[in-house]
Amino acid sequence: MVRAATAGEPLFRVSDVEIRREGPSFTVDTLRAMRDDAPDAELFLVIGIDQHRTFDSWREPEAILGLARLAVMDREGDSVLDADSVPAGGPELDADHAREDLGGRVVAVHVQRVDVSSTQVRDAVARGESVTDLVSPEVARIIEAEGLYRRRPT
Repeated sequence: MVRAATAGEPLFRVSDVEIRREGPSFTVDTLRAMRDDAPDAELFLVIGIDQHRTFDSWREPEAILGLARLAVMDREGDSVLDADSVPAGGPELDADHAREDLGGRVVAVHVQRVDVSSTQVRDAVARGESVTDLVSPEVARIIEAEGLYRRRPT
């Protein structure tokens, strides 16, 4: 589904490194594998503002920042640029606006909120409703073809 959702987006590359890894999968391990595969690539880890608030509790957060920039998506007017959050660079990754102790490794991403959740998609499918207005046509076709999220007969 990720491949279908990002088809036609030349800036995205889908990786199956986590699927191939046995045992627990931690973000830092995934980024290390990606760095090994593409040593010269600039990696961005896209997370929401809610994950950013707990980032210091993740496994090896300093190593993560050494491997990739954090692209923190804002939500409902709450941004990483707020006074209580880590300042970050703007669209051009302006180092003057990045917090020095994070080495300028965090960037705020201002997005238009899309009120669609995975739970909403799964629930709609389980009720037999169309999800074509919630996901791309390609993803909707995969959900239908694979019989995903349907209620199991009891």
